[in-house]
Amino acid sequence: MIHKARSCIDPSIRCLSYREKQQFWNVKVAPRPANGPASMGSEAYFQEEADYDAVTLKEKQMQIEALVNRIWTQLSTFEESSAACISNMLRDVTNGMYLDATRMAEKLILHVEVLFAAIDELETGFASAGAKGMSHVREARMLCRKTVDLLSLLSHTQDSSSSTNPPQVQSQRTGITQDILSLVTGLAHYLKILIRIALTGGLKLEREHSNGDALPKFLDHLQCLAMDGANPNAKRRQLPTIPNPSKPAVVGRSDDIAYGYRSLDPDCAGESPFSPNAIAQAVQRDTSLISNPPTDLCVACKLTVEEDCVRLGVYRRWHSHCVKCVTCGKTADVTPPKEEGNAADAAKVTPNDSSSDSKRPAQLSLAHRPPPNVDDFRYEQLGVEPSSSSDEMPQPQVVIYCTAHATSDCRSGFSGVSRLEQYAYLLNIALRRLFFLLCHQGVINLTASPGPTDR
Repeated sequence: MIHKARSCIDPSIRCLSYREKQQFWNVKVAPRPANGPASMGSEAYFQEEADYDAVTLKEKQMQIEALVNRIWTQLSTFEESSAACISNMLRDVTNGMYLDATRMAEKLILHVEVLFAAIDELETGFASAGAKGMSHVREARMLCRKTVDLLSLLSHTQDSSSSTNPPQVQSQRTGITQDILSLVTGLAHYLKILIRIALTGGLKLEREHSNGDALPKFLDHLQCLAMDGANPNAKRRQLPTIPNPSKPAVVGRSDDIAYGYRSLDPDCAGESPFSPNAIAQAVQRDTSLISNPPTDLCVACKLTVEEDCVRLGVYRRWHSHCVKCVTCGKTADVTPPKEEGNAADAAKVTPNDSSSDSKRPAQLSLAHRPPPNVDDFRYEQLGVEPSSSSDEMPQPQVVIYCTAHATSDCRSGFSGVSRLEQYAYLLNIALRRLFFLLCHQGVINLTASPGPTDR
């Protein structure tokens, strides 16, 4: 049984402590045959007796102890690093250092992205084994919602000091503090649940499906993140490993990066707008950092893309059913397997339930869906599409064709985006919008050259 003692990163932030006196991952690492223990006197029983002697049992014990120690070390480091991001973010907000708080929020979102990418990789392992995957969608969705709510609340903290009435100021600050404590407690709760789900999934792949690479790869991602100091601008270099050609590809991930999603890597998404280098260049050029924040809307229907989807580049995204051939009407979405017993749970976590927009996509589902058929589609790029708002980033207009009707000017480039990858993308978009808002409100002043904040 793996557990670790309770710790609190910052005693002044009581919300970072867990309610329990001890943190339990509540998993067993002991090897177990897929068919259960052999009965005494059976052929399998005598085979086990022949395979194990004092030396081999000692070796097996040392292997398990080494695995337990690594699990303990990597997961503890990841949890404590996430808690430190939250603690430092709240401290910076309290001290009025909103730029530093934004950077801490970016580090926290990077932790979430790395965990999501690791879960997606484990899900691919279950899919390749023909087994049912892990149940994690609701927890991931709630974690993202808590994070976005926390960012939204932090954008209003400076309003509590604008009043000249001291009792009113104290009342506003008390209410905001209570809301922050509630959100951070929920955020830590769902983060811990997802870590346990990933750990359990890795162990299950090893025990029941003979996938000995799943759990070590999961721990490798967390280790590489820690080695880079959870720096959002770090090159996500891959640790030297033995190549495995038989391993299936993971949607959104690539073996040339050590953690996270390829589409959100700085080499693809660009340097963080909150980095000291980006801010120094913007101040020197006297330009705005995020004059046109990226959008979370579908290129076709202009509605929010909240689930698995299709992307072109990094910031242009479509619902899978909105990727449609203009000639024959073929779409990229794939019919998911019939969902059983999840309708009620899906309704509980569907955002914006009060919306009556008839154009809104179908109710968000908890079922695992196959990736879209992006290989069957091409696009032709036209001129820059006029933007409906000055705050939107202008993008080249594209016309979509299926491979059967593609013209000679068409090109490939569509990529499938998993549900968790889109969640990570939406968190980054929410943070950029927060930064854009704080800059416009004058809360963050970029006229002075900011020093690097690298905690």
